[in-house]
Amino acid sequence: MPFKDISFLKNMKQAKLINVGFSKDEKWVIDDTYLLRISPQKSADLIVFQEKYLRKINEETSFVPKVYDAGSFQGKAYLVLDYMTGSDMEVALPHFPLAKQYALGKSVGACYRVIHQIPVDQEDQYNWKERMLKKYVNLKGRLQAIVGEDLQYLNLLSFIESQFDLLENRSVAICHHDLHPRNVLIHQEAFAGLIDWEKLTLEDPYTDFQKTEFFTVPISKCYARGLFDGYFLGQEIPTEFWLLHRFYVAMLLISSKVWAHEACPSEIAFFDERIKDVLVQWDDFTLACPKWYDVSKSASHF
Repeated sequence: MPFKDISFLKNMKQAKLINVGFSKDEKWVIDDTYLLRISPQKSADLIVFQEKYLRKINEETSFVPKVYDAGSFQGKAYLVLDYMTGSDMEVALPHFPLAKQYALGKSVGACYRVIHQIPVDQEDQYNWKERMLKKYVNLKGRLQAIVGEDLQYLNLLSFIESQFDLLENRSVAICHHDLHPRNVLIHQEAFAGLIDWEKLTLEDPYTDFQKTEFFTVPISKCYARGLFDGYFLGQEIPTEFWLLHRFYVAMLLISSKVWAHEACPSEIAFFDERIKDVLVQWDDFTLACPKWYDVSKSASHF
């Protein structure tokens, strides 16, 4: 078998390739028990870093695949994890009543709260505001080359530039960085796990919600609301969160526009439509809270 040179898998009997999504990592299901993730474009140091923090998560929750092994195979970094089974939440959600969708979202949000509270090693801390400023400067020039003098995007850039003071003294936490329903598993009508941690990084924890309007709200507003409410344990969501979430969503819009044009032109129409929808939800970022959350409704409505 192809991976028997990996010591942990020396007794393996079968391997099945998983070929879904945009990831450049190879994913193999080994004996229906383990997931082998081979990362040709990631350094061994990055895999060791991700292994370290996945193990920290494993100590706090069983909703994230357990790590068994990490190393290098044929010059490529790899991780061996639990192969978690279940249906992805995107497929399952439309089949449930609104109250169930909301409850599932709360369960996922509560799990993320646990993960975000796991301490980050001191040597891995860094200045978050500086990192985001560099990212913005890099994106701005590339975006302007695409959109020219499009007033909507010029206004979006102006809005982003007016918000950077929000990032002062923000600490970083363990983040999935790709939170959307396809990366959440459900089994026997219950939340079963968070998968696809290949983008694990350390960022402001609130960035983990930046894709909500893009990929979650179109599937289920009730689930999305539950996600936020569960994260804050059913309490009123702080103003600070909404301000930062609005900023991170705006940043996501410009990075998505750039990514689609530079890396995946076939998806430009899809991303343009989603960007338009998000701008409507936030009324071009003039609202304090997105329309989909609908603060006029209490959680008991669901």
